[in-house]
Order: sequence, then C-alpha cells, then structure tokens
Amino acid sequence: MGRYFLFCACLVAAWSTESYASPGSQANEITDALYDLLQSQGGSTGGGDNGGGEAASFSAFKADISTPVIQTECVICHISGGVAGNSDLLYKQQDEAGYEQHNYDVLKAFITKKAGNGDVLLANTRGELGHEGGNLFSPPDAEYSDLENFVNLVESGK
Repeated sequence: MGRYFLFCACLVAAWSTESYASPGSQANEITDALYDLLQSQGGSTGGGDNGGGEAASFSAFKADISTPVIQTECVICHISGGVAGNSDLLYKQQDEAGYEQHNYDVLKAFITKKAGNGDVLLANTRGELGHEGGNLFSPPDAEYSDLENFVNLVESGK
C-alpha cells in the first residue's frame, strides 16, 4: 500500500493546490479521505497532529482506546469509590461531561509521569505486577495492540 498511497497523496496534494480547490471542494474531500486512510493504517503524516490541531495520540485515544478499553474494562474499577479508587488512573464514565478529554489527560499524564510507566500500563493489562483486575488484554489482542500504539504515540510526543 505504501508506494501507491504515496503516489495518490502526492497527486491529490498537487491537485488541491489548484485554484479550484476551495474549502469543501472535491479535491479537499479526497485529500481529507486519504489523510484519514493513512492515519487508520498507522501511517504518519509527518507531524504531531492530524492537520486539525489535534494530537495524533488523542485521535488514537478516541478511535481505539476510549470505548473499547477504558469504558469497557477500566471504569469498572478505576473510578472514584471503585476498587482501584486509590490509583493514579481514575476515569470518568461516558455519561459524565468531558469524559473523553479527562480520561485521555489522565492516561497521558500517567504514561509521561515517569519513564517506564507505559510499560507498567501494558504489563498491568496483561495481568502482571499484581494487577487486581487480572489479564484484560495481551498480544495478539487488537485492544492490546491499540493500547501499545497509543503508549508509543504518547511517549514520542505525538
């Protein structure tokens, strides 16, 4: 997919610089679609954000982590008053205002607080390090891969 996609991206980029490529034009819609495709395939557009000012890690969080990981598994214990209520990882449930941004900020702060915390997070999801919630995800689970990708994005500042 790499060479073909790069060719298409270059073609559309050249096309979108033409005078007829105004906001909402077909050229811009195609450029946006190709950008989204590249991001969904784990590609990089060269910057730390998705072109709209949003960090790549936040985009990944919303798409792959928020619901399938945090809301499905973690909020069972990692909420105020929950079994893991004394943890650094206290999340909001999806019916609470601002839950997605809050949960992203909490998880990102944990990962960046100390070198190696990304590995600690991943080890806990595998049920290691005394994680009372047991094994939630491990390789080759898609959720584990998505979480590992998210950790890598955060650690690289994207």
